[in-house]
Amino acid sequence: PPPAIAIVPRPLVPDMLTVSTYNVNSLKRLLTVIPGDKLCERVGGATVVALQEIRCGQADWDTDPGLRALSHAAGAVYAAHCTRKKGYAGTAWVLNSPAAVRTVNPAEWRSPAALEGRIIVLYATTTDDLPLVFINIYQVNTLSEDRIPVREESHTFVRQAVLHWQALGASIILLGDLNVMPNRGDCFDPQRYDTAATAGTRLMERDYFHKVLCGELGLVDVGRVGEATWFSPPPQPSCHRIDFCLVSPELQSRVVEVKTLANVRASDHVPVSVRMKLSIRRWSNATLEASPAPGLDVTVRSSRAASSRDIRSFFGSTATKRRKVE
Repeated sequence: PPPAIAIVPRPLVPDMLTVSTYNVNSLKRLLTVIPGDKLCERVGGATVVALQEIRCGQADWDTDPGLRALSHAAGAVYAAHCTRKKGYAGTAWVLNSPAAVRTVNPAEWRSPAALEGRIIVLYATTTDDLPLVFINIYQVNTLSEDRIPVREESHTFVRQAVLHWQALGASIILLGDLNVMPNRGDCFDPQRYDTAATAGTRLMERDYFHKVLCGELGLVDVGRVGEATWFSPPPQPSCHRIDFCLVSPELQSRVVEVKTLANVRASDHVPVSVRMKLSIRRWSNATLEASPAPGLDVTVRSSRAASSRDIRSFFGSTATKRRKVE
C-alpha cells in the first residue's frame, strides 16, 4: 500500500477462544501419532488444551523428540504438573497463543492427591476485564474402593477453591476427565448406571456433579449427554461420556460451538472442544494472584538469562517449556 496508508496489524488475540480437553493416556505416546507442532490444530484448533493422564518431567525434554517439537511450536507454552509415581495421573496445559508468553500461572494442589498431579490451574483476564480461572482436572478413579476417600478429598478441594474464586468475581472454565457418568445416557450400560455401585456411577460421584458442581457452584455442563468420550479397547464394546467442559452461567451465552472430536483416536479418549466468544488480554490476573485459593501454591524459579521459566512443584517434577515470540 502507499506509505500514507497505515497498515493495521492483525490482532494478536482473536475474538474467539477455543478450549479443548483431552485425556491422552501418555503424552509421549500420543506425540508419536500427532506431531507436537500440530497438537493444538488437531484438537479443534484450540488456543488452550487441557491434557490429562501424562507422566513426563523436565528431563524428558532433552531426550524425547516429540516433546521438543511441542515446545518449539509457534507460540506454544507447555506447563505440566505430573509425578514419578507408578502410572499416569498428571495434567498439563498447552497454549497456542502469542498472548500466552506473557504470563502463565499454574497453581498446584497441596494435598496428598497433589502427588499424582491431578489438577493444574491458569488465570487469565479478558479484553472486557473479566477474570477467568481455567481448571484442568484428572479426577480420581474409584475402581478400587480405597480410592474413594481420595476422591472425596478432591471434591472438597475443588468446591472450596471455586467458591473462593467466585467470591473474587472470577468466572470458571472447568475442563477434564472427571471419571463420572452423571446422566443415564452417559453410560453405555443402563443397568450398571441404575445399580450405582461401580466407578463413575457411584451416587457420591453423581451427586457431587449435579448437587455441587452444577448445583451449589452453578456451573453449566455444555457438553452433550450421551456423546461418548471414552471407548474401551476391543473386544469390549463399551463407551461413556466422562470428559467435560463446565462453565460459569455468565459464560454460557458465550459458548458458540461444542464438538466431540470422534475422529481423533490417538487415545482411548477423544477430545472435547468448546468455542467461546472470549478474547484474552493476558494470561494473568492480579486480583486472583494476590489472593490464592486455599490449598493452592505457585512457586516460580526464573532465570534472567533464559526466555522461559521453570515452574517447579513441591515434589520437583513440574516442567514448563516456552518459545519466545517476537
